[in-house]
Order: sequence, then C-alpha cells, then structure tokens
Amino acid sequence: MKVQVLSEHTFNDYGKPMHHNFRPPTWSCSYYRISAGKRFYTEMCRYEGKIYIEAVEGKGLIYITDDLEKPYGVFLLEDVTEVSAGLYFCVVSCGCDFSCRIYSNSEKMVSPIKKVIVSQGTSPKINVERLYTILYQEKGKGFVSKNERNLYWELIYMDKGSMFCTIEDKSLRLEQGDLLFIRSNQNYFQKADGEFLASFLSMTFDLNSQQDGIPDGTIIHADNAMHQIIRNIMNEYRSKSTYNEDMIMCYLKQVIVCSLRKQQKQTTSQDILMAHTAKGRSKLISDCLRIIDENIGNKLTVESIAAQLCTSSSLLSKAFKNETGFNIAEYIRDHRMEKAKDMIRMGDYSITEIADILGFSSICNFSAAFKKKFAVAPSSYSRSVNQE
Repeated sequence: MKVQVLSEHTFNDYGKPMHHNFRPPTWSCSYYRISAGKRFYTEMCRYEGKIYIEAVEGKGLIYITDDLEKPYGVFLLEDVTEVSAGLYFCVVSCGCDFSCRIYSNSEKMVSPIKKVIVSQGTSPKINVERLYTILYQEKGKGFVSKNERNLYWELIYMDKGSMFCTIEDKSLRLEQGDLLFIRSNQNYFQKADGEFLASFLSMTFDLNSQQDGIPDGTIIHADNAMHQIIRNIMNEYRSKSTYNEDMIMCYLKQVIVCSLRKQQKQTTSQDILMAHTAKGRSKLISDCLRIIDENIGNKLTVESIAAQLCTSSSLLSKAFKNETGFNIAEYIRDHRMEKAKDMIRMGDYSITEIADILGFSSICNFSAAFKKKFAVAPSSYSRSVNQE
C-alpha cells in the first residue's frame, strides 16, 4: 500500500484539496467517527454529485477509485478535500481514531467491494526472527570442515582469501568480498582453496520471509554499500555494546534486502553472453560482442565499433540495449573489469602490466575503476587470492 500526500497534482484525477479557503456549503452534513480498532472495510461510498470531506480530528486515509475493478488510490486526509462526483471511496483510520464531516447535496450510495481494505499498516516482507551465532573464522592451508546439515539459515562473508563451499552437490568458490546465503536443512562443507588462507564471517539465523527468491546458493559480489553494512556488523560484534545483537539483526536484514535488490538487477557480461546465444542474438550484436572482446585493451567507442560493422552508432546502440539490457559503454566497462579480475587471479602479470594491457592511461585510473566495481583495491584483491 503506497500512501500519497494529497495535493493538487497527486489528487488531480479525483478532486482537489481545499486547504484554508474552505467555507462550508449549506448542504447536508454528516459526522463520522472511525475507531482505530476497526481494521476491515468491505464497502465503498459513492455520491452522484461532488462532496467535501473535512478532517476534524486524528489521521485518516481515503481509498478512492472511479472503477471498483481498478486499483485504489490511497491518500492522507488533511484539512478539507473536494471529491469529484461519481467516485467510489472509503475513509479509514490511520493509527488512531479519526473523525470527519462530509458535506453533500446528493444521495449516498453504498457498494460492497470484492477486495477487502485492511487498515493494519505495513508489515515486513522479511523478518530475521532470531540470531543464533556470529563467528569470525580464520582458516589455514588445507582445512576441510565436516559435512553436516545446517538447521538454520547461514550467511558467509569472505573477508580475506578464498575457499570452496559445497552445498549438496554444488561447489562454489568464494573470493574476497563475496557473500553466500545457505538455506536451512541443507548439507554443506567448506574446504581450502589450494594453499590460500581464508578469513570469513559466518552468521546463523532464523528467517521468516514472504519474499520469494532469497538468493541462497548463489555467490553475490558485495558492493560498497554492502561492504559497509558488513563492517558495521563486525564492529558491533567486537564492541559488545548494549543492544549490539539487536543492531546486528537490523544490519543483517539490510544485507538480505540489498542482496535481493542486487540479484534482481545484476546482469554480468558473462550472463549476457550465456543468455543471448547465437540462436537468440542477432548477427549484428554477436559481431559487436566479438569486436569488444578482441579489442578490450584498445580505446573503444560506439562510433568506432559501428564503423567496423558498417552501421550507424544510433542503430547499434538501440539494438545492443534491446538485446542485452546494457548500453555499450557500460558493457565495455564491466567486461574490462571482469577481465582484470581474471588476470589478477591468474597471477601472470603485475597490476601495472594489467592496467597497461587493458588500455588504462595510468595505474591510478585502473585502481579507481577496479575499486568502484568490486569495492576492493586491486592490490588487496591480488594479495587475497595469491597468498603464499
């Protein structure tokens, strides 16, 4: 339920606010008092002529529509509101008793509604009900955990290094800055990634969610905002301050919501290449992706790519956006950063050499772009994945 402030702009389809220049007409006046305890509303009113609703005491909302089969507009009632003729509406309390006067010069008609209006405020879609454990673990080379079934939801945040986590029969490699949710009642174990060390935060908790699609079993690359929330969790964990567990649960819910939002809008370069197969992708865009991949270290512009494809830059840009969901500049930037990450992980080149190979004018520009994308400096990332 989205409640809007009632203004001339927002309420234009239904009437208008009268503010302080209202003089009560010599029409029939009805007084209504609506208890805060009333939660369910099953009828809507309708008048043949326009009416005025004057808020007297408390806070109220008006649900209003011109067709009972359509969604309702919901507005906060303040001062005096003019409601146009022939509209269906229902006035409800908003957290406290509400009283109002309705001025009319036509007969009131009442219509039952199929969708009951429930005045109960907003309930959370995601609720962390209980936090069981929060541990910061540092594991050495060659470690392997027990294969066991977890009773609760678990969040793992990879702070430094890397490791493998196998959930049922699915093996995932976590690197610095990665998040992983593991759903309750699943078998899983962790093991070292070769000779690399691993430092990670783990939290177990009960989750009551009305929201489908909690990204369990999928690696999430944390952005700057999510990194800061995790830092807040670790600071609270170490501080032992009053109500620190309450704060941790609040931050944990933020991480879950951010992960959901990120999953909904995140499409990586690799996802695009997999999703748009040769069958579903036009030859123009296939050729465009090939040119980008082959020239990722050169200066690429929409105009230069379009020239190689013998088409206009505007046509290419539109087709690329339609088929991939990215504009070309965004794709090039993300693809270049993913390439940089792969090259650092391979360890064959220094960071300065990688910056040069990928066409950056300076190591400073490369470092800034890498940190903006992955929320970690390339030097720090290199140390985490190439520890001796």
